[in-house]
Amino acid sequence: MVDLGCGSGGFLEAWLGFRPEATAIGLETAPEALENSRRRGVEVVEGELGDGLPDPLHGAALYTLWHVLEHLDDPAAALRSIVEVIAPSGRIVVAVPNASGFERSLFGDRTIAWDVPRHRWHFTPEGLSALARNTGLRVLDRFNLFSDDVYDAVGSLQGILYPASWVRTGDLRSTLATGLALMGGVPAGILLAALNPWRLRASLGVILAPEH
Repeated sequence: MVDLGCGSGGFLEAWLGFRPEATAIGLETAPEALENSRRRGVEVVEGELGDGLPDPLHGAALYTLWHVLEHLDDPAAALRSIVEVIAPSGRIVVAVPNASGFERSLFGDRTIAWDVPRHRWHFTPEGLSALARNTGLRVLDRFNLFSDDVYDAVGSLQGILYPASWVRTGDLRSTLATGLALMGGVPAGILLAALNPWRLRASLGVILAPEH
């Protein structure tokens, strides 16, 4: 398994905890995240996704991109670089924020996932499916991340109540905004997850396979 944009290595560590016999490796570019990954004891390669994957990442049966594509200059080039090296019958798992989800309609530009300029792309269900087709991939299955529904609802409410609460932790107003966001956002996220279909959830997850 290759986790692309592995961050601090938490998913790699969890994967190896469930499958200690497996081979798992990450790709990351941020120096602090690289250091944290290596501190966890997981294998990680430094590099940019989309420049062509380095040799240690070739031939894997599974490639994962958890909230990665929205940060890239060229998501299509990144997916094509995986298609070029994936093992026969391999799979690619992608999750991205949903630009047309119900939370977007509810919170508008204050939705935490509408994170310009860190998020360079905003995907709709149709856009994500078109990206897959245009890069030689087909959608095998769809899923959602329940944690994203709750996280986005809490984060969006917190930003509306007091945008500076993310950076001014510890002061009274920040603490109050955080508490109110948790009280309102957790049940709201659970409700939104329960009521909305795949295409209206906070994030879009797809399992992809090469066409050939």
